[in-house]
Amino acid sequence: MSRRILAYAIVCLTGYGSVQWARADRIPAESTASAERPVIALLPAGRLKGQYLIDAYAYGAADLRSYQVTVKTSGGTSGELTLSGVIINRQRADFVFGGASAVTAESVISSRLAAVAFDSGVAVSDWAYLGTYVFRPTADAQGDFQVSIGAGKETLLADSSNVTIPFVAGPDARIRVDRRPALRAPTKESGTK
Repeated sequence: MSRRILAYAIVCLTGYGSVQWARADRIPAESTASAERPVIALLPAGRLKGQYLIDAYAYGAADLRSYQVTVKTSGGTSGELTLSGVIINRQRADFVFGGASAVTAESVISSRLAAVAFDSGVAVSDWAYLGTYVFRPTADAQGDFQVSIGAGKETLLADSSNVTIPFVAGPDARIRVDRRPALRAPTKESGTK
């Protein structure tokens, strides 16, 4: 019997002169099917001034003291997505180490976000926010792009004893870049009634 856990995120993107509300897609049930292994998932979080935001989440770690997550992009019919920012918003209510003393690090060059709690690990029994990746499409970008979790030692979870915790990577997050002009409804001025 597989466990079905659905998670939704409502995000308000502010601070850059415009506000956009976005509802992230649900985390697919197959992402949480393994009760023995924690999950790291990526979810589209919205758009801001032509940039696309992807949030990283963790679920199911009994003793999480540190993490490091990297991502890679693929797909599209033309152009590419370039990473323009990596952010860990420690003020979010769902931040994995919220309330604990921790140090965080972000790197656009290595597409890496990381954090370590000072005292001890935390139990992650619900979806917990790890960080946000910000992508900007190139001028010729078009089509469906996938953002996936980096493999191997690039991405890891570790417990209070600094032992690596095996995890399951959730499905890729999808970003659709569509630069076709929007269709406009006819108006009275255009001769239609």
